[in-house]
Amino acid sequence: MKTKLKLINYLLVLGVIISTSTFLNDLLYFYNNEKTIFKLKGVFTNNPVLSPCFLGMLGFIIFLIWFNLKIKKENNYLKHFYWALIGANIFGWYNVALEFLNYYAKKDYNSCAGNLIKTPYLSPCLFGSITFLMLLFITKNIKKNVRS
Repeated sequence: MKTKLKLINYLLVLGVIISTSTFLNDLLYFYNNEKTIFKLKGVFTNNPVLSPCFLGMLGFIIFLIWFNLKIKKENNYLKHFYWALIGANIFGWYNVALEFLNYYAKKDYNSCAGNLIKTPYLSPCLFGSITFLMLLFITKNIKKNVRS
């Protein structure tokens, strides 16, 4: 069980690193185009604060803090953590589905982030959703073993 808890922690740290670097990269791209980070309307590219990537980053940060403060110490919070991960998966996979629909419906593809990418298979939303899915399966496995 300790190995699985360490794996959850590593995956959360990885999620924070990837999502934060993606958000900061998008913020820098937005700033270079708009010369401000506070403009929300009438912009060439979407402000990254309004993107699903920003919410994904906040989710990974909150999960990491929550996991290290509560779940590693008391297993009774694991059920709530599991349900929150289900919500994160619904959010993440919904955004991935939208990206794939936009990609196959249109020829000019723009990801949920500000930067253009060539394919949704390289989307940060896809990587974040896969990470959330792995966390969900590991948490479900731990939860099942704790209950038994």
